[in-house]
Amino acid sequence: MNDLQGIARTARFDPQNDPANGLFQPGPGGDFGVLDQNATLALGGGVPNPKQAFLGSSNSGAGFAQMEGTPHGAAHVSFNGRINSVPVAPQDPLFFLLHANVDRLWAVFQTAYDRFNQSDVKTYPYQQAGDADPWEIISAGLWPWDGSRSHLGNLLPPGTRQENFTKSGLVTNFPGNSPQLLHAIDPYGYNDPRHYLGFGYDDVPYDHVDAATS
Repeated sequence: MNDLQGIARTARFDPQNDPANGLFQPGPGGDFGVLDQNATLALGGGVPNPKQAFLGSSNSGAGFAQMEGTPHGAAHVSFNGRINSVPVAPQDPLFFLLHANVDRLWAVFQTAYDRFNQSDVKTYPYQQAGDADPWEIISAGLWPWDGSRSHLGNLLPPGTRQENFTKSGLVTNFPGNSPQLLHAIDPYGYNDPRHYLGFGYDDVPYDHVDAATS
């Protein structure tokens, strides 16, 4: 693939002939297969009984949160360049394509299994203090808007602009732009109309805009 905006990039598979899943990372890491959509949704345990679908934890070996490793992590390491280095990955345009799809898969999972109830442990497992680290509890604020350092990497906000972190001119529903983890579970404002983020996906039906049928 050609360089993009000065970023040297080569795929770790043949993008013209090989499927995306089944990628191989040379070295001791071994196989980093990228799961397709059906396999990703199946991580939640909703088949054959959708009522049993749950998010779980990326460390538990069960639940939809396993997508943190694949397809999410596996997609990151499928290309050379900044996309596969955590501290600089957001500098790569591919980062936003990758994470837009991760968000879409999360929306598909929520819709398929009706996981919008913020207080349901199947929707999100860490409901009370002590269930996990404080920054993982459902009521926790999100970095970098909460003014803290990141819990992985101990990083300051971009550019270390801790007092003037860029504000969004599009999302006005969060006073002071200080979102909490629970807001990510209600992007369509089902539980609270103020949480509606103002966008959706053409393959995920929801009340604000009809899903595309073709």
